Formats: sequence, structure tokens, C-alpha cells
Amino acid sequence: MIKIRIPAAELTSWKMQYYNLIQNPIRVRLRNLRVSLENLVNPTTIDTSSQPLGSINAVGYKLMELIDPASTPKARPQSADYEMQIEIFRSSNSAKIAALDLGFVIDLLNDLDVKSDLLFNLLTKEAGRLKGFNDKLISDYNIDELKHLNIIKLAFNYEKFDADIASQIRNYYWPSTDQIPYIFCPYCNLVKIAPDKLPNGELKIIGTLDHFFNKDDFPLLSYSMFNLVPSCQPCNMVYKKKIGFTERYHLNPHDSGANKKIRFEPKYKGDFRKMEGITISHLFADTTIEYQQLMGDAKLPNSFELGNLNVFNILNRYNLDSIESAKNRLGRIDATNKNMPYIKKYLQNIFGKPDPEVYRDWYFKNMDSFFDEKDFHKNAHSKFYRDIHDFYYRAIDSDSVNDFIRQIKDHEED
Repeated sequence: MIKIRIPAAELTSWKMQYYNLIQNPIRVRLRNLRVSLENLVNPTTIDTSSQPLGSINAVGYKLMELIDPASTPKARPQSADYEMQIEIFRSSNSAKIAALDLGFVIDLLNDLDVKSDLLFNLLTKEAGRLKGFNDKLISDYNIDELKHLNIIKLAFNYEKFDADIASQIRNYYWPSTDQIPYIFCPYCNLVKIAPDKLPNGELKIIGTLDHFFNKDDFPLLSYSMFNLVPSCQPCNMVYKKKIGFTERYHLNPHDSGANKKIRFEPKYKGDFRKMEGITISHLFADTTIEYQQLMGDAKLPNSFELGNLNVFNILNRYNLDSIESAKNRLGRIDATNKNMPYIKKYLQNIFGKPDPEVYRDWYFKNMDSFFDEKDFHKNAHSKFYRDIHDFYYRAIDSDSVNDFIRQIKDHEED
């Protein structure tokens, strides 16, 4: 679990870029649904003047299907017949329409359209405050989850009523082959998700966007920037699938990652070269939110669906191909450790670099990865390699003469 890091100085500009990219097509959808609802609710007039009739007709037909499939035409009427079909449907379903209290939904859609700060907050609210903001909207506008959410989904979906918002969002997350925060999957740190460049220069996007809070239960968050987690296909489509993530039992990589309190460790007897496997140790009490978000709760039903490390089958996926890799890297560290002070002094004399830079250079070359947590997204296995490295200086050679290692042997806190 690697935290997705957007530099604090760039956060506001990232939010504005995302908001400006999709606000207009989303507003079109908000208006189409609002006008369709108003046409059903208003007993005297049908107003289609504010939006293209074809778009309203498409949304209106879906709306009728939701309210009463039996009285909805089997095929979507021509746009020219929209007013007539609405009148017929309204007259035969007036009681159902009244019972839905659609005015609450109309108010929400209208305010999201005309109040820029409300839509901006919905689309860019940061991960730790996403659900709270969603719940406040539901409460403030008296949205009934049983009556209203399926209707709201008609505006917050990925169907092509007006514009292909999905492709715009994907191009935002992967506009080039070197987009910094999204190179390897933050859920597993195993699979590359950055795009490949095709021979013709176009980008082949290979990553997916997981909705941390799923679209069915949280339609208002369907387009929210920090509800979209760039991830690999195995994590999103093989392991998570339809599991409903929660704040209590799952961790959003936009919010945090598995820091030094969760770490990979080798299992062996006597000699690390006789390694039997990889395990995950933790320094959390099992009653803490952090533990439950990463490790789940074995006492609850379907515990394999709780905790990111369980959901994404992290331990088994690492044990498949990581034992020999861990042995190899521990061997490199062990062989180099006794000579490290002399190597550093030699390199300093040649390059004039301070200790941290010299050591990071050595680590990058010998561990095939990055030393610092902020760079873990750039390589597969980065968290794993760093944990194996730290295990050496914590358990195998805790008395190392390498002062620099003694100072930085564990990851920094988030």
C-alpha cells in the first residue's frame, strides 16, 4: 500500500485542473436530469428550452424506466415525441411521482450546477473528508437513499448521454508516460499502471480507476478526484471487484499508505539464505482504525473482504516471487555492509557528495529501487525492498557501524 503523493505546493493547481476539465460536461448532465425531473413534476408545462431536446429525451426515458418500467415505452421515443410521452407517463403515474418527493433532488441538482463552490468541493474534496461531505449533502437536501439515489445516478454515471467523461478523466490521470504519482499500482506496488507509448506516438492506458467508494452506494462521488484510485487491473477487477469499501476497514491511498508500522519480513531459521517465506508484521493494536484498515478484523464475517492487505491478497502475491529476491538483496547488503564506511569515503572523495546521497546512490544501484518513501511509486516492490533492507539493520546486524543506517533505518511517518 503506497500513499499517492501530490506535492502540497501543487495540490491547489491539480484540483483546479481536474475541476476545469470536467465541470462543464457534468453541469450538462445535471441540467438534463433536472429539466427531466421538472417536466415530470410540473403539471402545467414542459420546459426544454434550456437544454438540447435530444439529451433531455435520453435522460427522460431512463427516468421513466426507473419510476415505472411497465408504463414506459419499450423503445425510446423520438425526440419530437418527448413532450407527448412525458404527458402520458405523468398522467398515469402522478401518485408515484408525488410520492418520490423529487423536489429535493431538483434542489440538489440545481445547486450543484449554479453554486460553483459546491460542485468544486464535491469533485475535489480530499480523501479523508469525502464520505463526510457526501453524507452532509444527503442530509442537507433530504435525499432518501431508497427513493433518490438511483435517480441521481442518471447524472453521475459513465454512460455517453452527452460526453465521454470517463476518457477525459483517464487522460487527466495519465496524460503522458511520465505522470509522476501514478507509475505503479498503489494498492499492491507490483503492477505498472503508467501508460505505454505506441509506435505511432499515441498512449496506451493500461491502468484502471478504482472507485474507492463504489458508484452504486455513493453515486455523488462517482467523479470525485480523490475517490478515484489509479490502480492495476488485478487489484481492481480480480481482487476488489464489488467489495464495498468503507472508511473503517479500508485505506484510500490518496489518504495514507502502509508506513513503518506495517512491514514485510523474511521467515527463516538461523541463516537468511534458508528463507522459508515472507510475512507481514505490524506495530498496531488490533483495535485501532489503522490496523483494521490494513489488516481487517478476523472476528467478523467475510473477513477476507476487510483490510486492504486481505482484499488485494498481498501476502500470497508477494510470496509467489519474492523469496529469492529477498535472499538476493539481503546477500548484497550483507556483502557490502562491512565495507560501507570505506566505500562512502572513497565516493565522497570522488564525487563530493554527502553521506545521504552516497548511500542513496548505492541503494538505487544495488536494490534496483528507491530508498525514500516518496519515490516508492516509481518501482515495483519498492516498499518490500525497503522493508527487507531495514530488516537487515534491525534484526541481522543491529550493531552496524554504519551510522547513517542507524539514523534512518526505518521509514519516516506519513
